[in-house]
Amino acid sequence: MRKFLILAQLLATLAASSAAEPLPRRGDFIAMGGDSITYMSQYSRFVEMYLLATRPDLDLRVMKIQRWCGGRADEYANETLEEELMLAKPNLFTVCFGMNDGKYSMPNPTTELRYEEALTKIVRLNRGNGTTTVLCAPGVVDEFSYRNAELAAVEFNKANGTPSSTAAPGGNASAEIYNRTLARLRDVARRVAEREKMPFADVHAEMWKVMQSAKSDYGTTWPKLTSSNYPDRSFMLCSDGVHPCVSGHIPMAYAVLMALGFDGDIGDIRLDWAKGETRTDAAQHAAVRGKGIIALESGRLPMCFFDDTVANEGYPSVPCRYVLQRCPFNQDLNRYMLRVSGLPNKLIKVTWGEHSLCYTRDQLEAGINLAAEFPDNPFSPTLRSLDTATYRKQVYERNLFGILNTAIWDRHFAQQKPELRREYLRKSLGDFCAWAAKEFSGNRELIDACENIRQRAVEKGESIQPSELIRIRQILIERQREYHARSRALVKPVSHVIRVEPFP
Repeated sequence: MRKFLILAQLLATLAASSAAEPLPRRGDFIAMGGDSITYMSQYSRFVEMYLLATRPDLDLRVMKIQRWCGGRADEYANETLEEELMLAKPNLFTVCFGMNDGKYSMPNPTTELRYEEALTKIVRLNRGNGTTTVLCAPGVVDEFSYRNAELAAVEFNKANGTPSSTAAPGGNASAEIYNRTLARLRDVARRVAEREKMPFADVHAEMWKVMQSAKSDYGTTWPKLTSSNYPDRSFMLCSDGVHPCVSGHIPMAYAVLMALGFDGDIGDIRLDWAKGETRTDAAQHAAVRGKGIIALESGRLPMCFFDDTVANEGYPSVPCRYVLQRCPFNQDLNRYMLRVSGLPNKLIKVTWGEHSLCYTRDQLEAGINLAAEFPDNPFSPTLRSLDTATYRKQVYERNLFGILNTAIWDRHFAQQKPELRREYLRKSLGDFCAWAAKEFSGNRELIDACENIRQRAVEKGESIQPSELIRIRQILIERQREYHARSRALVKPVSHVIRVEPFP
C-alpha cells in the first residue's frame, strides 16, 4: 500500500508539472493573424514581448502575418491562408477575426454560419500543415464612442449609404446591439475550438469585463479621453468605437496568453529576514549582502507596460494602470513574488530600484507581487528597449506583405472593374516600392525586382504568380529574422537589489 501511495503521489506530481507547461515548445514559431485590430501591432506586441522576456528559455519566434484580406475570416480562409501561412509552416497560429464578419449589424444566423465555416476551414487547413490554431473571439465595440449618438449614425450612413434604423441590417447597429452580435460570434469561435480540439482565447469576455468594470467610474476616476477620430465624443477603450487604444489591447493579450497556457510564475524570491537566508526559483541567482539586502540576477524578466511607448503613434490612450486594475494580467500572468519571514511586528519598507513602498509583516509573509506593486522597476529599461524593438519589428511585418499580396489581389478583384484593380495596385505597390527603397537602401536586387513587379502589374496589367515572388519573399523574411534577432538579443539577465527594513 505504501508503494502504491508513493507511486500515486509521483504520478500526481508529474501530471501537475505537465499541466503547468505552456502550449509553445522550445524553438516554436508562432504566427499571428487577424483584421485591422491585429494590424495595429498592440496586443500582438504585448504577446511577443511577454514570450521573449518571461520565457527566454523557450527561444520562441513570433511573426505577425498580416496579409491583406478585407479583414474577414472568410476572405482570409479563401484568399490569403494558402499564400503565406501554409508556406511559413508555423507551429502555432493565433487568429482573431469577427469584428468585420458581423457586418456591424444585428445578429444574423447566416452571418454566423459563414463565420463558422471560415474558421473551420482555417483550422483544418492548418492542421493538415502541422499547425495548431488558437481561435480568438472578436472583441467589443466601445459603449461610449461607438455610433450610439445620432450624429455618429448620420456620419456612418452618409459614408456607407445604409438605413438609419439602429437595429436594421446594413451596418449601423447600436453598440448594445452589435456587442450582442459579437458575443454570438464569440460563441461560434468557442464552438469551433471545442469541436476541432483547438485552444480558445475569449478576447470578447476579457474586454467586456474591463469595460463594464470601468463604466461606474467613467468621467470620475476613469480617464475621460477625447477620440482623435471623433473629437466631439469620449471613449473608454476604443477611440473610434472599434479599434482599442494601446492599453485596451492588454485584455486581448491576456486572453491569448492564457489560451497559450502560461502559468504566470516569473520569479519567486524568499528571504528569512532574521536568519539572513534566501532562496529562489531556478531562474534567479541571489545572495544576501547585508541585513535585509538581497542582490539578484534574474534570467526571466517580468512584463512591464509603458504609457509613453513609441507604439502610441500619437493617439490618446487610457493609462495602463487603469486597465490593469480591471484586468488580472499581473495576478494571473506576471507574478514576480517576494516573500519575507522572520520580520519584526512593525511597518516594513521595501526598496526596489529607485522606489520604496511600505507593507505590514503579514503582507510580506503572504507575499507581494513586485511586478504589480512597482510598475517602474529595475527591469523597466530592458523592457522599454524590448517594447520599442518589438514594435518596430511588427511595423516592418505590416509592410513586408505589401508586394507578396499581389497574387491575392487578382482573385479578390476578379469580379471588379479592371480599372479598380489597377488603381488599387498603383497605390499599394507605389507605396511599397517607396518603403522598400528606404528599408532596403542599397539592395538593388530587391528594389529592382519590386519595381519590375510594379510595372508589370500596374502599367501592363499582367497577373503575377506566387512563384515569381519567391526571391523577394526570401529577402523580406531574412530581414524579419534580423529584426527578431535584435529583439531577442535585448533580453539578458538583469542584476538588481531588494532592500527590506523596518520603517522608520
